[in-house]
Amino acid sequence: MKKNDLDLFEGNDWLSRERAREKRVSAWDFDEGRKVRNEHEENCDVENVARTHHQEHLLEEGVNRNSIRQMDGSDTSGAVKWFLMDFVMLFVLIFLNANLGRLAFPPAAIVLFLGINPGIFIWIFLFKRFPSKIYCKILFIVAVFLQIAGMAMKYTMYYYH
Repeated sequence: MKKNDLDLFEGNDWLSRERAREKRVSAWDFDEGRKVRNEHEENCDVENVARTHHQEHLLEEGVNRNSIRQMDGSDTSGAVKWFLMDFVMLFVLIFLNANLGRLAFPPAAIVLFLGINPGIFIWIFLFKRFPSKIYCKILFIVAVFLQIAGMAMKYTMYYYH
């Protein structure tokens, strides 16, 4: 009896036909799914995700967020201005101390020069970015303070001694 049943069902391949139909029809064909799929293909956020993923890898390698912004070119303008102001101040201090005579206080220019050197060699060549804006500001303020304090001290000692 089983042999007759198998012969009967061998000619009916409904399962293979159903599988072939399911391969042609997908769930995207119902409820405007094709529109959703097309919109997704056009407006996929893969680029943003890849950029974020790359930045996370850079952070894991020890590069901080400021250098990532500097690589984009969005955060370097203030730091460059202060770095250039430090250079200008260095030449002003050298010229000032060369013309002051006995009131000259060259350690301010020396401190500024030694502060700019790490800015050039360590920050730019080693870290591949400019020194931070805060570093340049502090260096400028310390040099001005040292020059004023040194001149006041020399003036006091020279005239009141």
